[in-house]
Amino acid sequence: MATATKTRIPKPAVNGEHEADPSGMQSVTGEMTTLRVRFIGITPLIQHSTRGMDLGWDSGDESVKKTAKKSKTKEAVCEEGTYPIGDGTYYHPGESFRSAAIDAVTGTKIGKQSAPALLMSSFFVVTERPILIDSKNGKPLTKYGTDERYGRNPSTGGAVLCVRPIWQEWACEVEFEYDAAFIHEKSILQSLALAGVKVGIGILRPMPSKKNKNRGKGGRYGKFRVEIVK
Repeated sequence: MATATKTRIPKPAVNGEHEADPSGMQSVTGEMTTLRVRFIGITPLIQHSTRGMDLGWDSGDESVKKTAKKSKTKEAVCEEGTYPIGDGTYYHPGESFRSAAIDAVTGTKIGKQSAPALLMSSFFVVTERPILIDSKNGKPLTKYGTDERYGRNPSTGGAVLCVRPIWQEWACEVEFEYDAAFIHEKSILQSLALAGVKVGIGILRPMPSKKNKNRGKGGRYGKFRVEIVK
């Protein structure tokens, strides 16, 4: 496994602007530069894949929920909430880290340009299914815990039991590519580092998803720190 280097991550934006270094910009060639980053969890990660959305334990449809309770055990529902590779290991979508970075810099600028717009047009994910590894020994994770808590049915306001997989000590490595003619590596790292404490990933993360505000609203989970992998 590649070695993660604890490189200094640029400080978060001040007054809505990120650090900028025009001297480091390259000429426009269309070539992409790669960047490999290790994300280390600083709080547990709770997952909820789309595979588990039809099982009904946290469904807004009472009839679906009752049917699911009769046909599915909590263990089965929890497993359906994971992202399995197929060999006993699991992953978390690499795109979630890019999305978190974009959300983290909403309303700010990189130089004179909109930070979210610049990231969306010049920064992309290569590793779509990064394997979850133990943050302490680097070995692939094969066992997860079960998180059970009651949520609110958005339709009725009633209590609903939510059963989801939770990873306590987690990490993963994601390779990105970016156009160095338009964005600096340090701006990307700054955005990712800010996302780790301000946005997070998974369910019950600090910043709720813009697509579904009932998921990840105001939680402490899915926070991470960033290291460059050489």
